[in-house]
Amino acid sequence: MKLFNNNNYIFLTIIQFISKDLIILKIINSINENNESKLYLHLGQIISKNKNMDMIIQKSVELGISKITPIFNNLLKNILNKEYLSKKMKHWKEIVISACQQCERNIIPEINEPQFLKQWIKEDQKEKKIFFEKNGNYTIKNLDKNINKIKFLIGSEYGFSEKDRIRLLNSGFINLSLGPRTLRMETAVISSISCLQLKFGDF
Repeated sequence: MKLFNNNNYIFLTIIQFISKDLIILKIINSINENNESKLYLHLGQIISKNKNMDMIIQKSVELGISKITPIFNNLLKNILNKEYLSKKMKHWKEIVISACQQCERNIIPEINEPQFLKQWIKEDQKEKKIFFEKNGNYTIKNLDKNINKIKFLIGSEYGFSEKDRIRLLNSGFINLSLGPRTLRMETAVISSISCLQLKFGDF
């Protein structure tokens, strides 16, 4: 059995004891196995009401995301109470760990507490800042090749309000297009991470 504990080692073990409530394992070897991308990707994702959010988190982890920050949707902010969010955070963290097991990542990506857009925008860690929209002025091809940290925002199928667009542009974000078609949220996430990993990461 393979175990990992959030570093670049995996531990090969054998089961010494197993019962309904307890498993005892013996470590027989440890192996340095770094499966992390050289590209640091921080996804800001507008929260969806349905199961799409689960898929977005799962697939982004499998594709090599480094950090995920759920972003409050203005249409949902009045119904997302503390108890609901606490349950969601526990659920999302379980999805992150399960996805790491699936794709054999040993480092568990961070998932932040949900934030409002204006709060997330202000957090500047010298990352290239991007948001994707259907009629973006640029494409990934226009980005300089010497990039190793990217902070990017994915909205809903309805796009961003003009107020949010102006706020993003004034905060140093550039708007990129993923083509002329209107994409579902989960499709936009998978497409954007794949394209960024292809140009800057390990694809």
